[in-house]
Amino acid sequence: MFTDKSNQNPGQRNLFLSWEIMLLYCLLAAVVVLLLQQPSGSVSGKIAIETDKKFGLFSYDIRKNKVYAVATGPREGITIARGVWVKDDGTFKIEQLPVGEYQIKVRAPGFETENVENVFVASGKLGTLAETIKLHVLEPSVSIASNVRVFTTQENPSFWITATGAVDSTIKIYKKSFLETVTSKPFVAKSVHVSSDLSLYPSYSSKLVSPFPATEKPFKVLTRTLKPNFEDSARADFKLDKDLPPGDYFVVAECTDLTKQKNTAAIWWFTVSDIGLIAKRSPEGTLVRAIDLNTLAGVPGVNLRMIPKDSDPSKAFAKGVTGADGIAFIKSVDGQNSESTLLGDRQGHSAYASGGYWYGGEGDDYTTYFYTDRPIYRLGQTVGFKGIARKLDKNGFQNIGAEEEIGVVIEDPSNVQLYSGKIKSSKFGTFNGQFNIPEEGKTGAYTCKLTYSSTGKTAYEYFEVDQYRKPEYKIDIKPSATRITAGTKGTATLSATYFFGGPVANARVKYNIYASPDYSARYKMQPRPDYYSYFDDWSNNNEDNYDYGGSFVGEGVAQTDENGQAVITFDTKKIEPDLTNSNYYYEYNDKKYKIEAEVTDISQLTVTGSGSVNVTAGDYALFVDPVDYVVKAGEGVQANIEARDYDGKPVANQKIHVKVSRWPWDATTSARNREIVITEGDVTTDAEGKIKFSSTAGKQWPTDTFYITASAKDAHGNTVVDSTSIWVASDDYPYAVSSADSKKESFKISLNKKVFKPGETARVMISGPFTGKEGYDALVTVEGTTIYSHRIVPLKASANLVEIPIDKTYAPNVFVAVTMVAKRSNSIRPARWLWFRRRITS
Repeated sequence: MFTDKSNQNPGQRNLFLSWEIMLLYCLLAAVVVLLLQQPSGSVSGKIAIETDKKFGLFSYDIRKNKVYAVATGPREGITIARGVWVKDDGTFKIEQLPVGEYQIKVRAPGFETENVENVFVASGKLGTLAETIKLHVLEPSVSIASNVRVFTTQENPSFWITATGAVDSTIKIYKKSFLETVTSKPFVAKSVHVSSDLSLYPSYSSKLVSPFPATEKPFKVLTRTLKPNFEDSARADFKLDKDLPPGDYFVVAECTDLTKQKNTAAIWWFTVSDIGLIAKRSPEGTLVRAIDLNTLAGVPGVNLRMIPKDSDPSKAFAKGVTGADGIAFIKSVDGQNSESTLLGDRQGHSAYASGGYWYGGEGDDYTTYFYTDRPIYRLGQTVGFKGIARKLDKNGFQNIGAEEEIGVVIEDPSNVQLYSGKIKSSKFGTFNGQFNIPEEGKTGAYTCKLTYSSTGKTAYEYFEVDQYRKPEYKIDIKPSATRITAGTKGTATLSATYFFGGPVANARVKYNIYASPDYSARYKMQPRPDYYSYFDDWSNNNEDNYDYGGSFVGEGVAQTDENGQAVITFDTKKIEPDLTNSNYYYEYNDKKYKIEAEVTDISQLTVTGSGSVNVTAGDYALFVDPVDYVVKAGEGVQANIEARDYDGKPVANQKIHVKVSRWPWDATTSARNREIVITEGDVTTDAEGKIKFSSTAGKQWPTDTFYITASAKDAHGNTVVDSTSIWVASDDYPYAVSSADSKKESFKISLNKKVFKPGETARVMISGPFTGKEGYDALVTVEGTTIYSHRIVPLKASANLVEIPIDKTYAPNVFVAVTMVAKRSNSIRPARWLWFRRRITS
């Protein structure tokens, strides 16, 4: 009734041979170092192995065991390791050990390794260990695992056990209803618990004992002799036959040690069923879709029950039945939906889903967003803090309004209260305050407790306080220009000055140059978008305060002159894009070159400092922003193009070349072909440095990623480039790749815009590891504080377009989630669940 798939590597099959090789290595290591010419001695001892744990009996007869002893040392000088096999009577002697202090390690399969420290070897003498080294039998352990917990009737259920310190195993399989069994008295009495994902585990404070009585006959019993490796670990694989009837099965693995006296157990469970459940919970109820795990189609007529956590099926508080599309909605029952188990039954096949809705209800409905004006503070400084508070109800996050009294308590790292006061919220639901850190205070994490008077809820926030030792001199590094063009040479002046006055003259300077992308510069140049009007820090970000490192560019040394100054020169990388790569325009992005210098004065005191310079492709930057990131074939393609210099001023009357292109996928080579330009032309910016590019996605355009690329030259002939990608969706030419190539595709969602207004339609492109011929479909939901909508979408190609109307109730944002079940990707897993979620801001 089962297939034995023992997985033993050569090291496990030839256990003693591997030890002999290790011992031979130890012997050779002792010889090759030519330590025999040094004064040496010997050490001997006696080994006893445990034969009876209960009565504490040991024996010197080790004829049935392979025991070896290794001496490692001496502590001073060249260390060697020399070992011997222990004789049948438990004695051993290790000879020709250089004089010194050693550690003796004794090892035997199935026993705990013992180490004896502070063993001294004297010249020409045989030292004997004063006490017998006793080897205790290893405490055995075992675990059961599998890649999947649900098997269809067309599959062989499979699992494996991993054991340590065990030589045999007995696997008992019981066919019993899962929920009825785990809530029964024997399970509760044996302290076997069910986790949130329905896994089984024993109490951490107790050893697992099988919850099934010895008088209960298992559905199936399997036995296996284990072959431990040199680390006393063994693995055994089990693969059952396909003829198991639908139902729930418990697997109990029992193992014993080599004395047959110590035992251990582990428990696991699996289900044989042809149906599976997708469950999405909300305060109003649970949306369920039942799936046929063989055909992946929706299953009608599945009886659903919502059962309180840790209860049996008879305690169901809500029920439902799936419709023709396999979908059902089970309305929530007050106080029951947060933690429950979903059970589905149909024609003897069962499926389970666990978990709960994250919204906790009363007392857990305030969310605090807390900010401080610095990431870290010094003793004696003033902490400026501000916050935003929002209340969560069934309509989403709401402004708490004005005059909400908030108690503020600040404690130091030792929980000593340093401040207590009250503040009130503004009409925007915001608050702020200040706190002075004592000069003689403590460093570490300070706690700020914010208690809302209306609910009594307390939010715990933190800020860090640190201290530093003031250096004796400082370093300033100032580039000759704040911005240079890529490919040119950069220079910077380093100045080192003592705090007590005077330059740090004739000091050694070692510097490194690092380059990293600088995305902040472009954001600072752009005007604030209308939809960011809520935020107040668009142009006042602190990105320059953070060090992102970068790739190493070069290094050098210099020396300060009598004025404490040194000139640092470095090369910047010329832009040489790979035009065969669809992302070649990234090479034109701004970069920040960091100059990190280490100065050492005549007293050997070292101080470090850094400076940076912006490296750009040209004297201005281009910005390409599509009106829609997803368009249909035959519709207009529009993009707003803008040119601005690095002072934020528009570049007027600038000629810009714009093209729309694609890199077609070649199924033969599994790579993208060279760029195909679909349309191109020149445009000129207006007085504000802007121009709107318009084209048409032709009916012959296939479903694929297209690129809108803008390029221009500055007054010095430097090329400036920016590009962005859009999806074009065509019903006539769907995006389809070969079966082999589809496996390389990532499961993702693309939206046509960043921000939507109520009344607009969001275009969602779903793409992933499928060709469209598999017959897959996906459950697409719009989720927020509730499940606003759902639909089943057939996945007819490798990329599929879904349109979602934006309702005003979605504000300020919602998520579109796509869940699908795919066919197995290997011989172990029958089906895989793919899930992706993306935020829609409205």
